[in-house]
Amino acid sequence: MGLAFLPDGTAPVSERQSARILRILPDGGEVQERGVVPDMDFSAEGGPLGLAVSPDFEEERTVFAYVSSVPTNRVVALTYPRATP
Repeated sequence: MGLAFLPDGTAPVSERQSARILRILPDGGEVQERGVVPDMDFSAEGGPLGLAVSPDFEEERTVFAYVSSVPTNRVVALTYPRATP
């Protein structure tokens, strides 16, 4: 599982087994699916393990996911979708 905080106070969180990226709202804990880490093969020790928000997030909407997967570990750049009302 990975966790980061966006400038608006919401938190993207990765689910290890499903590879989903979820958005947790700060005022009440509502959870929304925001995307899925691509090309993810879950294993006993693998999955998305960490998240980092780009310093230019406001302009480019990039979140990085560190992924442990077969055959290699990697960092994936994901475009985080804008929130819908």
